[in-house]
Amino acid sequence: MKPTILLYKITQKLKKKQNKLTTIELSEGNYSIQLDNNEDNQLHIEHPVTITGKGEKTVVNGGFWIKSTNVCVKNLTISNSTDNGVQGFASCTLTNINIKKCNHSGVVAIGNNANLVCENIVVSDCNLSGVLAEKGGTITLKGSNTLITKNCSGNIYSYGLKVSDEISKIKLKNLTKNISKDNYDGRNWFESKENQIIETTLKVSGENAKIKLENLTKDISKGNEGGRNWYESKENQIIETTLRF
Repeated sequence: MKPTILLYKITQKLKKKQNKLTTIELSEGNYSIQLDNNEDNQLHIEHPVTITGKGEKTVVNGGFWIKSTNVCVKNLTISNSTDNGVQGFASCTLTNINIKKCNHSGVVAIGNNANLVCENIVVSDCNLSGVLAEKGGTITLKGSNTLITKNCSGNIYSYGLKVSDEISKIKLKNLTKNISKDNYDGRNWFESKENQIIETTLKVSGENAKIKLENLTKDISKGNEGGRNWYESKENQIIETTLRF
């Protein structure tokens, strides 16, 4: 069966499986999404589903528009989308994904219902922004293999990490803005106002929470943007257990 036909039939089956989680496994190989009447190769996902590949060698040529909650895409490459690589209008997760060579942006969260959690994603060589949150959308990036690089060549208003308005956010969990680097003309990140790209390295956000450093000191957190190496809601929430003389 041709991969193009496979992906088309998947969408038809999903429409008949409302409220049922379905897993779709893609083997290694190239899968193309058919162009629609607008000449866009986007797979519209309107019901819960997990789409999983076999790693980088599972390549989907096209993009995903995610309009349902409980959607997970993992272990594959998204390439050559005529639009955005992944455009989320609802909460979803992306894990171990390479997104490259998209005509627009790599990952986009649009609207208050969009909360995208992305672990170990690499976004590269997209014409516009690498990761974009707008209209109240939130994107959380985590995982030590996360990298946003070599994007933004098609528009001077695009950035590696971009928050386009005051009600959107990008959260970096145990990461810093330096995951976004070598984007065109040095446009690695942009915030509409301060602290919309939130670095959570060694951060305690509630008065009853704690971070314990066993045989370590706070100095393990260093070189973060603006010197924001640690934060406590109240004194002694980040607990050093090392004896220092």
